[in-house]
Amino acid sequence: MPRGRRLFTRDQAEAALLSAGIDILTESGASYGVSRATLAAAIERSGVPRPSAYRVYNSERTGGPLGGFHEALAIELAKRVGEVESRAVVASAEAIVAEATQVADTATSLELAALLREAIRVGGAVVSRGVFQHEQGATYLTALAAAQHSRASEAVRAAFVASERELHQAYVLLYDRIMRVFGLRIGPGWTLDRLVAAVSDSSLGYSIAGDVVPGHEPFDLPTGENGEMQQWSTTAWTIWNMFSLAMEPDPRVSNAADISLLPAI
Repeated sequence: MPRGRRLFTRDQAEAALLSAGIDILTESGASYGVSRATLAAAIERSGVPRPSAYRVYNSERTGGPLGGFHEALAIELAKRVGEVESRAVVASAEAIVAEATQVADTATSLELAALLREAIRVGGAVVSRGVFQHEQGATYLTALAAAQHSRASEAVRAAFVASERELHQAYVLLYDRIMRVFGLRIGPGWTLDRLVAAVSDSSLGYSIAGDVVPGHEPFDLPTGENGEMQQWSTTAWTIWNMFSLAMEPDPRVSNAADISLLPAI
């Protein structure tokens, strides 16, 4: 063996190759699937010897080493996207609840609604940064493209189902907490599960239509206290509009946010 060459166990080799593949996707801003990260490029970046890499991913079921690498990379993306966004959701929830709790007893219904809108604007940006610009993650669209690729395996689809379930539950808990703090309830024809699904589907649709990729610039809306322009992410704008449709003041609460008092955006 040449002097100075690093030895890899099988698990170490796979971890290094997957890490290299995700770094490649993150840097390239790929939003069209895992094929942007080749096994050759991952080998070069990770330092894993080519024979070792081929032994890790050499499977007839996946069509050889490259197919095996792409399958494993898609599964790893599913896991990381779920973890990254769930953490971002929890962080945004804590920020929203902390600010609202301080003023809930004295603020008017209009002030509470404005506070909720601002909290969603800021929190949505946090989530967007967590998913689209996380240093160890690739974009949600990259992951989605990998999962829905015509040749995606059952293992890939199962990983994405688990990731989506994790994210869905995180959002259900977030929205339930927001409703309790701001005195809101789900309106007729809606459920929390339906609201979460609608937000997810709408965000994804707008992202695809707008060709959203890492580093995508937010857009401006006149939502400042005096009508000044503020930056909104697609995620935040979608959540706010879905909240406007699905939520209403809870009549059992003496001081509740009334979203209808704010102009539509």
